[in-house]
Amino acid sequence: MSDALREWLNLALRWFHVIAGIMWIGQTYLFNWMERTFTPPDNPETKPNISGELWMVHGGGFYLVEKQKWPEIMPRALHWFKYEALFTWISGFLLLAVVYWSSAPLLPYASELPRWEGILLSAGSLVGALAVYRLIWFTPIGDNLALGAVLSWLAIVGSTWALGKVFSDRSAFLHIGAMFGTIMVTNVWMTILPNQRKMMAITEAGGKP
Repeated sequence: MSDALREWLNLALRWFHVIAGIMWIGQTYLFNWMERTFTPPDNPETKPNISGELWMVHGGGFYLVEKQKWPEIMPRALHWFKYEALFTWISGFLLLAVVYWSSAPLLPYASELPRWEGILLSAGSLVGALAVYRLIWFTPIGDNLALGAVLSWLAIVGSTWALGKVFSDRSAFLHIGAMFGTIMVTNVWMTILPNQRKMMAITEAGGKP
């Protein structure tokens, strides 16, 4: 890959990654704010399935948001917030490859490891982080929140120390962020979305909450 092409890819992927990340995390902050701001309906006996409602104004429009305890009504169009997470991760992964796998110092200058081994360790760190995370939180270990939190903290500190021994300083800390991003995007696509689809399927079949 020529230096000019690498620089253009770096620029395009970096901007795409930043914008996608703003959309993903910005929406997360918006929904977290709504969760804290919802108020019970004025006549709760007439709206037993509404746990909170919120009036908002933006851009000349007025919006009423109601949070259902259960998807009681199947709308014609349901907007899923999922692609922002996917595009953030894909662009970040490609940026990691363009910057650190092909040019920037992935390994410290005194390292005896060849670059191809460093690339394998880089990709393996993302897979390994996801495996450790799911081992902690998707097994009976995760039923104990305190134990899960301590093990997660130890895993983060241990990963930071281990990656710092193998990768360059900047690369090591960037990989910690990439590990978090990988865990977050798989939570969206492998845990949250499938469970929401199960809720909708039960509702469509006439099941009870």
